[in-house]
Amino acid sequence: MIKNFFYNYLRAVYIIYRNKINFYSNLRAKYFFKKINLYNELKLSKDNFSANYEDLHFLYELIINKKISTILEFGTGFSTIVMASALKINSRYKKINKIFTIETNKKWIASVEKKLAKYKKYSSIIHSQCEMRLVDMSLCSVYKNLPNITPDLIYLDGPDPDAVKSKIFNLNYEKTNNPISADILLYEYRLKPGAIIIVDGRPNNVTFLKNNLKRKYKFEFQRLYGRSIFVLKE
Repeated sequence: MIKNFFYNYLRAVYIIYRNKINFYSNLRAKYFFKKINLYNELKLSKDNFSANYEDLHFLYELIINKKISTILEFGTGFSTIVMASALKINSRYKKINKIFTIETNKKWIASVEKKLAKYKKYSSIIHSQCEMRLVDMSLCSVYKNLPNITPDLIYLDGPDPDAVKSKIFNLNYEKTNNPISADILLYEYRLKPGAIIIVDGRPNNVTFLKNNLKRKYKFEFQRLYGRSIFVLKE
């Protein structure tokens, strides 16, 4: 009983600490986007989700610092706008800089595209349906329409489980919040050393990738922010 008390106490302290860090990180990141005149683009509509400014700031700085030129994103949103704006900055290094985003929801695509007007040269949103597949008896989703590219950065934040309509053995994602996307496996042997894979949340998907990616990666889990990072080290 005493052990449980201390465990719950430490967990509560950690949650308070994490929330405080997230609050100040978001505040600092929000100020940053106001400073670079990108803040208004991160307000899509009254009905959309609120932006996680810390996540967006992390992506922006990573793309600038690593001089990323080609991005593959699963699931469009605020991140698409921020990453496209960072690619525009990176165009001083390379002529071809583009983010390719795959999305199932046409309404969401239309909403994001309105804010991508000045980054149209640096972005392409691809509408695609998803279907179920088996990978070593693991139930996975794959997009049916993928871009034929070699990305420097892959950002995994989709699809929405509800968007995967097909079934295998009468199983789908209808009653689970733990979807597993297998699309990254299709790109693995295209990736060049130093390529980065970032997964936003999706812990089961992270475990799946750790078990199924075949090449050598440096892995980091940033617990405070709930993101996982794979860096190809070959």
